[in-house]
Amino acid sequence: MNDLDTLIPRRLDEPARILVWDPSQVGLLVAFVFLGVVLHNPIVWIALGLLANFIYGRLFSNKPRGYMAHWFYWMTPFRHGYRCLPPSSFREFIG
Repeated sequence: MNDLDTLIPRRLDEPARILVWDPSQVGLLVAFVFLGVVLHNPIVWIALGLLANFIYGRLFSNKPRGYMAHWFYWMTPFRHGYRCLPPSSFREFIG
C-alpha cells in the first residue's frame, strides 16, 4: 500500500464555521440584518454588518475563544451578573 494515498487531517481542533465565519461573527451579522429589517433600511445595515464582521475578524482572529468576553470584563466598568467575581480593578489574588 502506498503511503501517499493516506489523507491526514490538518485541523483537528478547529472550531465550527458557518460558510467562512465563526458562529460569533454570524451572530453579529444577523444582529445587523435584524436592525436593518426593523429600521426599514436593510442594505445599509447589511453593509455595516459586513464591515463590523471584517473589523471583528481582524481584531480577534488570532485570539482564543471567549477572548471578547474576557476583554469586555476587564476593560469596561460593567459587571453583567458576575456576582461571585471581584471588580476588575482588583489585580491581585489573595487566597
